[in-house]
Amino acid sequence: MHPERFDAKTVVVTPAATHSDGLRITEYVDIDFGTTQRRGYERYIPMDFGEPIDITASSPSAPDDLGLERVGDELRIRIGDPDIVNTGRHRYELAYTLPETGLASGVFALDIIGTQETLRTERFTVVISGIDLTDTECSVGGLSEVGGCDLQRTPRGLEAEIAPLEPGQGITIQGRVTAITSPVAVDPGPPLPERVPEDTVVVTALMLLSGLGGGWAMRRRSIRQGSNLIGGDGSAAGAAFSDGSGPSRKVTDRELAAMATIEFVPPAGISPWEGTVIVEEALTEKATEAWFTTLHGLGVINLTEVTEPTKGLQIAPGPQVTTLDPTQAALLDSLLPGGSSRVLTGYDAEFATVWKQVATWQTEQITARHWWQRPIGRSSARSIQVGAGVLAVVAVLATMIVGISIRASGAGIGAITGTVWFGVLWSAAIVTGVALVQDLHSPQPHRIRIRCVFEDRILPTFSRRQRGPPCGRSVETGRDSRVHGLGGSSR
Repeated sequence: MHPERFDAKTVVVTPAATHSDGLRITEYVDIDFGTTQRRGYERYIPMDFGEPIDITASSPSAPDDLGLERVGDELRIRIGDPDIVNTGRHRYELAYTLPETGLASGVFALDIIGTQETLRTERFTVVISGIDLTDTECSVGGLSEVGGCDLQRTPRGLEAEIAPLEPGQGITIQGRVTAITSPVAVDPGPPLPERVPEDTVVVTALMLLSGLGGGWAMRRRSIRQGSNLIGGDGSAAGAAFSDGSGPSRKVTDRELAAMATIEFVPPAGISPWEGTVIVEEALTEKATEAWFTTLHGLGVINLTEVTEPTKGLQIAPGPQVTTLDPTQAALLDSLLPGGSSRVLTGYDAEFATVWKQVATWQTEQITARHWWQRPIGRSSARSIQVGAGVLAVVAVLATMIVGISIRASGAGIGAITGTVWFGVLWSAAIVTGVALVQDLHSPQPHRIRIRCVFEDRILPTFSRRQRGPPCGRSVETGRDSRVHGLGGSSR
C-alpha cells in the first residue's frame, strides 16, 4: 500500500480579467488519499500579492464546501465537508485571483508552489497562458536553489513539467513581460479513475474460499503424486505376491498402510538398506547407515568399542566377509585394505570418502531397480528444512507484493482478482511447506532403529557437523535384531 500522495497537479496562470495588475490561478489537483481518511483538500496561499479574491472550488467526486481562514500572513483554504471523510482518488479544482502581482510593471515573479508541501507529487505541470515572457527562469528545489526546470513554448503558452516533485521542493518562475494576450483554454485532462471501494467482508470471504479451494486442490495433487502403484486383484495378498504382469492400480499411503499385516515376510532380494529407501522414499544418510550396520549384523564386519591404546570404535573384517559380492567387497576393501582393521576416534577423511562411494553406489542400484515412476534424489533432513525455510520466505514476500498490488490497483475487479490469486498462491505455499516438513504422502511406519552405536561413534567420523548428545540408551547386540531393525517396514 503506497502512502498518501498527489498523483498530478496542473497549475494554469493567466492575466486576471478584473485586475490589470493581477493573476488568475487555476489549480487542478489529483490526490490519492489511499486508505487514509481525509475530510478534503487543504491549501495555504501566501498573501504577498494581496489577499486572494474571487475564490471558487469544486470536485466531481468529493464534497466541495469551501472554507476560508486567515492564518498569519497566509490564507488557509479548505475544500470538503468536516463531517464526511474521503479515501482513495479525488480531483479538486481551485481558482483564485492574486490582485497585486506587479504584472503591469512588466515583471513576472511567482512562487507556483512553496516548499512547505509534505507529500510527493508524481507529475506537476505549469502552464502560463496569455502572458509572453522573455529572460525566463524556472527553478525547482529549496529556497536558495536556482534552475532545475525548463519553460517550453507550446500551443497552450509557456509550459513546464516536473516529474516527480518531491516533498519540500518549491517551484518559482520569473521573467520579463513583453505582451499580454488572450489566454487559451487549458484542458487538464480527465480525472484519474476513482478507486472502487473494497468491501472488507467480501474480500475476506473470497480470500478464505480461494485459500481453502487452493489448499484442497494442492493437497489432492500431493496425495496423487505420492500414491503407490500395486499389482494383483486389489487385495493385500494380491499386492504382496503380484509379479507385476497383471492389472495394477494406484493407492494412497493410507490405503497401503491398511493392507500391511504381520503375516508376510519381507520380499526376498531386498536388503535392509533398500528397505530404508522404500520407507523414506528418498536416498538419505539412513540408507548408507543401514548398509554399514547390516554388514555388522550379517557378520561381514565387526564393530567393537575399544579403550586401548585410544578409546574409539574398531571396524574389522568378520567371519562372513567372503560372502560379499565383488562390488560391495571392493567398497569394503577401500575401508579395510587387505583385510586390515581400523579404529575410528574422530573425523576420518578416508572413512568419509568410502561413505560417499557407498552413497553413490546405492544411488546407482536404486536407479536400476525402477521402483519409482519418477526418479528420487538423495536428500537429507537439513535440505528439507532449508527448502521449507526458503519457501516460507518466498511466501511472505509474495504475500507482501500481492497485498501491495491489491491495495494499489485502481479497479475493483483488479482488487478482487488479485485477492483470489493471493488466496490460491498462499494456500498452495502453505500446503507445499507442510508437505515438505511433515511428508504428507509418506506416513511414518512402525520401525525399530538400533542406532546408538552408529550415532555416537560412526557419524562423527565421516562428518564434521555437530551431532547431538550420545543416545544414552541400551542397545541390543544380537545380530538378527540389527538386521530386522534397520530398514524394516510395515509395508
